[in-house]
Amino acid sequence: IIIMPQFSDIDKIYRIAAYRGEKATMNTRDILLLSSMMFTFFVTGYLIKKRKIRRERDWT
Repeated sequence: IIIMPQFSDIDKIYRIAAYRGEKATMNTRDILLLSSMMFTFFVTGYLIKKRKIRRERDWT
């Protein structure tokens, strides 16, 4: 069985691929807020786990 590609809508596909939309921008305040929240959640999780491991001597 030979499968032939369908080229009937190749111009539509080309237009979609060539489309240059508006650049997505984030302002600096949002980036700093996101970074600080990620850092806070990571450190909080790390400290909670560290405290839990210290409380339980037989954790392994």
